[in-house]
Amino acid sequence: MFYTKLAIGGALAVSIAVVVYKMRWLTKAGAGLGGAFGAHVVLAGGAAWALPLAVFVASGSLFARLDGRAHGGADKPEEKTPPRTAAQVLANGGVAWVALVVLPYTDGMVAYMAFAGALATATADTWGTEIGTRWRGQAWSLATGRWVEAGASGAISGAGTGAGAVGASVIAALAASVGPLSWIMAGCIAASGVIGSLVDSGLGAFAQAQYADPGDTKLRDRPMSASDTPVRGVRLLTNSGVNALATLAGSALAVATTVWLL
Repeated sequence: MFYTKLAIGGALAVSIAVVVYKMRWLTKAGAGLGGAFGAHVVLAGGAAWALPLAVFVASGSLFARLDGRAHGGADKPEEKTPPRTAAQVLANGGVAWVALVVLPYTDGMVAYMAFAGALATATADTWGTEIGTRWRGQAWSLATGRWVEAGASGAISGAGTGAGAVGASVIAALAASVGPLSWIMAGCIAASGVIGSLVDSGLGAFAQAQYADPGDTKLRDRPMSASDTPVRGVRLLTNSGVNALATLAGSALAVATTVWLL
């Protein structure tokens, strides 16, 4: 039985890794890391763990591949999101992977809630960012209290927040349908995901390093050169770091809920 699961998990993971790389959803390193994560999930967790992960990966990748035409239509599509790197894969899925690693050494329900809470947060953030940006509306900056371009770090919009809530709810519903969770716990997972995504926005607004050219008010997440210093935030805290901390917050909240309910 073990070797059968190993063979199935390995074949499935390799197949998925090849597909996502060929479709330029992930870089080669990102596809390899994602494939290893997927194989481990299938082998150690089974369908209850694998299905929510598959939905997160597939939906996030598909949204990122959209041509950027906004609600209401646009003549010129925006630039597509570049393939996600291994660092981005780890930032979004690392906490969930840790939950799977510690599964044999802890309460199974607690580990699963940690896993689902992290995935719900990552899904809420991904759906909120991808859909909110393509809606072509404005977003409200938490740092300045002003309306900014949708998709800016540390900004929230109605469309993005709503999409994030739907994404977190989808993961929660799957966790209740194929996993060991009750629907009350699923509701807690959805709430944890939404709150985790708001933590992401807050960190993006106040702690993430932001850069700007002299005389330019538009902020960006990456420096143009190694000598650039951030005009706001902590130099070492990148967008990937913010994603990792946010998924940790969503996961921890889900675990706290489990302890309280049980």
